[in-house]
Amino acid sequence: MAGNLTAAVSALNTRFLSNFPLDAAKSIELMAPDDAAAVLAGHDVETLRPVWEVLAPDVAASVMNRFDDDLVGRLSRGMNPNAILTILGQIEGTERERLLALLDDGIRRDLEELSSYPDESAGRLMETRITVFRGTMTVAQALERLRESRLRGLHSVFLVDDENVLMNKVDVHDIATADLGQTLQELAQPIPAVVNPVTPRDEVVKLLERYRLP
Repeated sequence: MAGNLTAAVSALNTRFLSNFPLDAAKSIELMAPDDAAAVLAGHDVETLRPVWEVLAPDVAASVMNRFDDDLVGRLSRGMNPNAILTILGQIEGTERERLLALLDDGIRRDLEELSSYPDESAGRLMETRITVFRGTMTVAQALERLRESRLRGLHSVFLVDDENVLMNKVDVHDIATADLGQTLQELAQPIPAVVNPVTPRDEVVKLLERYRLP
């Protein structure tokens, strides 16, 4: 009986991941990484890959760190190189090197080309480790994510849409003082300025000074 129940739950999870990858990604983003990895590791890569392409990059990196080498290698094949690059940007040191070594040579060459930003450009200066949030998240869920990320000195968190495109920001102070049931979208503010990775350093500095950004 227990075996039948386990098989039924697994089949339901597979159907959910396959038919609703974005909804699945949003659910995974609210799970502890160990729990998410345990749920996902048993699924085939064709089921996981569409979820991975819309999953918040920091969550994708954290869960991927808990997969075995074979699953990481198979999952990365066929993924958009930009998505892989963003995920790897969340990882540092020996763990990043381990994951890079699992990629096919062609993917590694694509990543090297994508990450070759000019000297004194925003791409060379930017912090690649980010924690992104959805507007549908509650304040309580956002606080839990912030605690898990352990990133210090944050003034704002950034909201992305269903395609992980930057949309708004929320001040951390507003999150700390809001009702736990409020959504981040209710607290959202416009983003005053954005740059792309090849924007010159001087222009980045001018924008920081103009908008008095920390």
